[in-house]
Amino acid sequence: MDTYVPRRDLPEDIQELDESERACRYCGVSYLVHHEFKTMKERLAKLEEEVKETNACKERETRLKQELEERETQLRRELEESRARCGSLEAELANRSERLDKCDLQVSA
Repeated sequence: MDTYVPRRDLPEDIQELDESERACRYCGVSYLVHHEFKTMKERLAKLEEEVKETNACKERETRLKQELEERETQLRRELEESRARCGSLEAELANRSERLDKCDLQVSA
């Protein structure tokens, strides 16, 4: 985390203020510390939101990768089934062509 380092010292009139004038009368916390704490709290809230978004993106990416792998597996299975079906159709076509050629020979004779 970055630490804020002031470029200049506090103005003289603020440095010369009594502690009771620089602090909250209710809780006693310095107004400068309170402001810095508030700023850090806001930054923390933004960072937490970014972490939530990042985690959501990671979960979505994981889910999409899994879906992609499942679809790839399904497509590979379908490709193999299509190749097997194509092979059996080619064999059936060759068989029928042979039978047709025999029939043509018988009719010609």
